[in-house]
Amino acid sequence: MADAPGEITGIVLQASAFVGFPRAVATADQFNRLFDEAAIVSPPAPPPREVALAFCEQVRKGKPPTSLSAVIKRLLRHAHRLSVQATAANTVIVECFDGEHARPAALLHILVEGTQVIAVTRFTAR
Repeated sequence: MADAPGEITGIVLQASAFVGFPRAVATADQFNRLFDEAAIVSPPAPPPREVALAFCEQVRKGKPPTSLSAVIKRLLRHAHRLSVQATAANTVIVECFDGEHARPAALLHILVEGTQVIAVTRFTAR
């Protein structure tokens, strides 16, 4: 449930194209009131998947926000494609693909706390 505000906000944003901007704003305002009543921080922290995506992009650009092993840095920088999926409230799995292979070269288990990546574990897929 920790990601519910972020997910709800994302859905309202996407729905605004279909329901119209005024209705989306009114809905967002109503959700902000509900979040306040429930003592939920609004705007919500980004979901773990977004935190992990931003982290991976920073590493790929050569600017990792935290210290990482050289193997993980190299893996993220040289991957041709990444598949990023949240698997729990604070866990994200990143599949790192190289070239045209159908199977990932490795999997990264990323642990997210708030807006920070706190741990990255590598699993070799081949």
